[in-house]
Amino acid sequence: MRAHTALAVCLCLALVGAVACSPAPARRTFALQGEVISIEPASKRVTVKHGEIKGFMAAMTMSYQVQDEKLLGGLAPGDLISATVVVSASGTYLSAIQKVGQAPAGG
Repeated sequence: MRAHTALAVCLCLALVGAVACSPAPARRTFALQGEVISIEPASKRVTVKHGEIKGFMAAMTMSYQVQDEKLLGGLAPGDLISATVVVSASGTYLSAIQKVGQAPAGG
């Protein structure tokens, strides 16, 4: 009986260890639609007023890092954009930024 109990405990510990040591998803991505509020090319940041990012966060105005400052080229406050929010172990950043329009004046 003790052998069976010891075997059961070992199996449980092995399963718990396997689950606990399973790698988290390397990265997740979410679609973002929003308006550029400000751009900081030197720090590779863009502040965006965006709608709800389904499955990730509520609508808000937030500053995002970009990995490639070239993504900020041609953008200006008031531009409407679509982008991909990338969430990884090393942080959150925007990629695939595309200008899709211009916000109405005074909006």
